[in-house]
Amino acid sequence: MARPDKSIESKAFRQSPRPHFSWFGRLVRAFGWLCVCIVLALGAFVLSFILFPPFGNRSTARVMMVGLDDKTPDESAQRSDSLILLATKLHGGGATLLSVPRDARVRLPGEAHSAKINAAYAKGKQTLLEETLAEPELLHDHITYYLIYDSASVAAIVDAIGGVYVDVPRDMNYDDSWSGLHIHLDKGKHQLLIGKDIVGFLRWRKNNDGSGASDDFERTERQRQFLVAFKDKLTSWQGICSLPKIYSACKQTVNTNLSLTQLLALGWSSRQITTETVPGTPRTIGGVSYVVCNWGQARKLWALAIQ
Repeated sequence: MARPDKSIESKAFRQSPRPHFSWFGRLVRAFGWLCVCIVLALGAFVLSFILFPPFGNRSTARVMMVGLDDKTPDESAQRSDSLILLATKLHGGGATLLSVPRDARVRLPGEAHSAKINAAYAKGKQTLLEETLAEPELLHDHITYYLIYDSASVAAIVDAIGGVYVDVPRDMNYDDSWSGLHIHLDKGKHQLLIGKDIVGFLRWRKNNDGSGASDDFERTERQRQFLVAFKDKLTSWQGICSLPKIYSACKQTVNTNLSLTQLLALGWSSRQITTETVPGTPRTIGGVSYVVCNWGQARKLWALAIQ
């Protein structure tokens, strides 16, 4: 009986066709590897947070969030248009936003006469603002972290996230060609506003004809509404996918001493937000409009936020 020719067998083996992978198969494999890489990266990121906490051994992070007025050509310095204090409990418990009226009557450190708190930034930047808030008759707490932004910052960040949904409480129509501010918004709930419209929503005080004038407390309420709405959008899938754009916008337009990991930690820990306002009463003193605040009650609110 003749033996089979092994050379023929080996030749046939060498010439057998290789498995064929379709484009769909390659896509599935690539997606699988991408998922593995994402899981490994997230795992490494979470592990780094555990081993090297962004805020060290602190249980609560406190941040001054300072929104600046648009400086006009005849002004030498910018005042703060909004001041919101953020206290975030890093190990669970959510965050608190404490709004300070921009016209709050205070005494700046080293000065004999009273002034509005929005003058602190114009005279001494975030350092004087921190020292003012740390006065015993105010909050008596040094808040060393800060986020400082202006209208351009807000517009860029909102556009990066694809707009934010807010309730517009009334028709808003105002034009100021000197500062380039043009606000035209219709009353309505759950409206998606882009960057420039959010800026108008936050800055509006009255209409061109003088109707619908709002006070400090109403503007503060709109600011808080925006921050909560922005947080909701940021924690959605669209917001998460927009993080690179948001970070780029922040890096270019926001002044802060917070690192990227600290910002991420704040965002993660601030999923539940409570909003408060320093209580006060509008008064005219010496021909100047102030808000006379109850700082004793404000200290109690702040103590609950940071404990």
